Amino acid sequence: MLTTRSMALVLLHRASTLLSLSAITFAGPLAQGGASDEPAAREGWHLERHNELNNRVLATKDAEILFIGDSITQSWEGAGKAVWSRHYGDRKAINLGISGDRTQHVLWRLENGNVDGIDPRVAVVMIGTNNSNGQDNTVREIARGITAIVESLRAKLPHTHVLLLDIFPRGAEPNAQRGKILQVNQIVRRLDDGEAVHYLSIGQRFLEEDGTITRAIMPDALHLTPAGYEIWAEAIEAPLERLLQAPRPAIRHSILVVGHGRPSAIIDETGEVVWSHPARASDGCLLANGNVLLALYPSTEYPGGGMLELTAEGLEVFSWKGTQKEVSTAQRLENGNTLINESGPEPRILEITPEGETVRSTPLVCQLQNAHMQTRMARRLANGNFLVPHLLDFAVKEYDASGAVLRTIPTDHRGRDIHDWPFTAIRVPGGNTLIGCTHGNRVIEVDPGNNVTWQLTNEDLGSDLIRDACGVQRLPNGNTLITSYAARDGINLFEVTPSKRVVWTWKDANTSGVHHFQVLTTNGRPLRGAPLR
Repeated sequence: MLTTRSMALVLLHRASTLLSLSAITFAGPLAQGGASDEPAAREGWHLERHNELNNRVLATKDAEILFIGDSITQSWEGAGKAVWSRHYGDRKAINLGISGDRTQHVLWRLENGNVDGIDPRVAVVMIGTNNSNGQDNTVREIARGITAIVESLRAKLPHTHVLLLDIFPRGAEPNAQRGKILQVNQIVRRLDDGEAVHYLSIGQRFLEEDGTITRAIMPDALHLTPAGYEIWAEAIEAPLERLLQAPRPAIRHSILVVGHGRPSAIIDETGEVVWSHPARASDGCLLANGNVLLALYPSTEYPGGGMLELTAEGLEVFSWKGTQKEVSTAQRLENGNTLINESGPEPRILEITPEGETVRSTPLVCQLQNAHMQTRMARRLANGNFLVPHLLDFAVKEYDASGAVLRTIPTDHRGRDIHDWPFTAIRVPGGNTLIGCTHGNRVIEVDPGNNVTWQLTNEDLGSDLIRDACGVQRLPNGNTLITSYAARDGINLFEVTPSKRVVWTWKDANTSGVHHFQVLTTNGRPLRGAPLR
């Protein structure tokens, strides 16, 4: 059964929004400027600029510093260009500023590629001034938008320090808008946690002793001159350098783990087992309703394998018994039905209703001599097709609902004696397919033309960290988690960046091995979107 702590964990997973400061709440109807903490896209040249920034990120995988903001940040490429060259030209920095952006626009950009596939050491954030115009957004709404950006960065870049700057003062003379900005700054400064988020107030440096702003610093009382950018760069240099040299923020995951020789379990971010069930499972997931769904290995009670759904308290709410040799997939579909696959004389994918009725059966084309090595981790794709790894066929196949094979992705590029048996196959954003190749101790990503665009082997890592790469999950930040099923006394799970740097490891006290897993939270925050596993 779940303990009190794990009940909180499940509730956290079920939450539809990320954690935010309790003081940042809406009061009254939505302001004129739109929701400050809900991602909103822009069109025209703003979208063109966004796409250009995505290309910059793709071309700078080793970025160390990000600057995220609006026109004041974008103008590091204009009035601040010479200052940028002196301070950041050789420091692998990327400018992610777009003129006119509000907090909701930055949120959309973060969800649509601006920080995908990179692992910078520091992200410098200065945003919110455009939300402060007139009645567009209230103080609390602006603060809530900035909070959402910080939370998004922490979720997508958990290994990155966030250097959050105050919103700079604006207007030649002290005015009501400056007062509004100061109130926002007073709220968001509490986001500083001393570990990963660091608040820095530098706005006062742009002011004269009498509180005015001169045209020599801000010619329009908003945007900076080269002298203004020099003030900015000098003001953040010491804390920026300190963060660049500091240890990266620790990554902590809570996970659901399953395996053939071990109980199914939830492990919290401290490494404590907070939920367990004796069921031996090949696949499992935590559902949005807080229940746990498992694909069961054969047992006395389930001789052909099966499927089991448990409440947080460990009560069975639904079970289904297989009719052949094994069941190795459990995926809850949007319509409430469950996708499973059966291995045996007639390998197939089944769609089962909550009442246990089979409403769809899709035959699979694979070898029949070894049922255990026929299929693992089948998944229904967004287009309705099925993505199915076939181990001894050395292939991942994409089927339509009738069972027609639409595409075959081979995994025997290195010869079949290497045993690159596909165990997990994931269709990732952009259309590529991520595959865990078990005994081959290899993970590959292939494009729609079946070309390998990324791979990870022990040679890349310089150690034998991969020992039977069964389960794989791609995180929203582009990192990849991999199981080492055969690492009975070593590292059972680890996380790598796209550049193949190991940033997190987990060693289980149970030595029976982990077949598959699901990351539930990272640093106290639930993952955004459907898990890619």
